[in-house]
Amino acid sequence: MPSLEAVDLHCVRGERKLFGALNFTLRGGELLRIGGPNGSGKTSLLRIACGLLEPTRGEVRWGGENIRRLQEEFWRRLVYGSALPVARICPRGCCRRGSAAERRSRGSP
Repeated sequence: MPSLEAVDLHCVRGERKLFGALNFTLRGGELLRIGGPNGSGKTSLLRIACGLLEPTRGEVRWGGENIRRLQEEFWRRLVYGSALPVARICPRGCCRRGSAAERRSRGSP
């Protein structure tokens, strides 16, 4: 199974450097947990890794090839996962209430 590699990734948004000289390799079945405060570049890193955003410098490789050259093959195999710390975002129970309201609006119990 091909690996996903970040090679010397840099990201600057406006005048702000979010990260630089970032390198990692993920092989099949491996996961990477990305953490940090708001505005630290977590979403930008995910977008760069998925080919949705161009890095300021560096490249993302899939099976040793730059993903810019492999867009179709890369996108077919891509699984983009994101987990939000729900307990920190909404008061206790609000997500359950929202889910129940959504089910009712679709005619489900």
